[in-house]
Amino acid sequence: MKIDLNSLSKKYITASSIRAFLLFIPLVIIFVKQCAADEFDWSQYLDTSILISVLFAFLCESLASSIHYFIEKKYEDSTKLSVDYDKLVEKYSRENLIEYKNNKFPVICLVSRKKNSESFNIVVNHDNKSKRYELPKQIADQSDYLMKAHKHSKIFNNINVRLDDIRQDDGNVAISYSKTTYFDSLITNRAIDYKFENGKTIREIYEPGPFLNKLSESKLSNHLGFNGFVETSDGKFIFVLRGNNLSIGKNTLSDSIGASLKTKYCLDDDMNLTSKGIGNAICNEIYDELRVRVKNNNEMEKTIFAFYRDILEGGKPQFLFHYKLENMTQKQFEENFIKEIKAKKKELKKKAVIDGTKFVFLNYEELKKCDITAGKLVLPDKNTSFKILPSASAAIVMLLDYLG
Repeated sequence: MKIDLNSLSKKYITASSIRAFLLFIPLVIIFVKQCAADEFDWSQYLDTSILISVLFAFLCESLASSIHYFIEKKYEDSTKLSVDYDKLVEKYSRENLIEYKNNKFPVICLVSRKKNSESFNIVVNHDNKSKRYELPKQIADQSDYLMKAHKHSKIFNNINVRLDDIRQDDGNVAISYSKTTYFDSLITNRAIDYKFENGKTIREIYEPGPFLNKLSESKLSNHLGFNGFVETSDGKFIFVLRGNNLSIGKNTLSDSIGASLKTKYCLDDDMNLTSKGIGNAICNEIYDELRVRVKNNNEMEKTIFAFYRDILEGGKPQFLFHYKLENMTQKQFEENFIKEIKAKKKELKKKAVIDGTKFVFLNYEELKKCDITAGKLVLPDKNTSFKILPSASAAIVMLLDYLG
């Protein structure tokens, strides 16, 4: 078995371990000498005050380390992405932001339609399909530092689709794309407010406002993601309570699906992005996140009703879909999810593909009565509220507009 000395050294050669080793050396020397002279006496070394002092110092250091770890993890999201959503709204005030009941959201809707209108005809331009996103030098030079912003998150790298441009012409939605990686998005879009050592941020350098750069001009990774609403056959929209180890939105309420458009799901055999591939990706994410199998012969790409940009993540592009399960009630969904989780608990934990295992169910009438802001969703009874990211709350607003 090959030993990775580099990884072992990083893990075990620390200031604390070296300090302990240096203190241990003279004790060993004394022990060996006195044993050789037959003069060794344990009582000479059992000074209670010294032992208590050493133990107290160790406990203090361990406590300080634990507190530091807890605070770092709890506030990780707020160090890499702003939580002052009103300030973001003000910063990009010249943009046509989504608005609902006098509340503005740091989200821009690019394309949308109503439920009773024709589905989008998604036309894909393949001219840049082989092009690979390159980090700007100023970000590349700081990539190791920026990646530390996610050290308490479970992250896995993937090749993703980068949305370079989107245009609407009647019922056609034309998109141009290239390739990027999830890691590049983590150190651009998802660390946009993480401060460099000089105090600057990626947002201040590349997206200072009051306008957002066009997708075709943006310097960020901009991997295409999507949010979606899955509705049970008895009219309940599924919302997910997110876990505390995700790269964004820890311990918040999210829509049914929140995912990146993964190339393993959406590219055909010739490595081309297609509308059918987008539909296939939606089906796979519904299974990955909610453990519900949906066949793509339902033409899932036709369930898309909006494309938008999330200003919190520097204008990262997203699309939004709505799909109603034909033969699965809320109760049946919950029973199926529990059954699936139990069957594949170890696999799911290892892959970390599920955003959460607890759910909230709301019907259309309940959603209309909710108080919805960029950072909070207050349920109709006014006694329950959830933290929510602007992208997820704005998606609810777009859903209500789509259904209304």
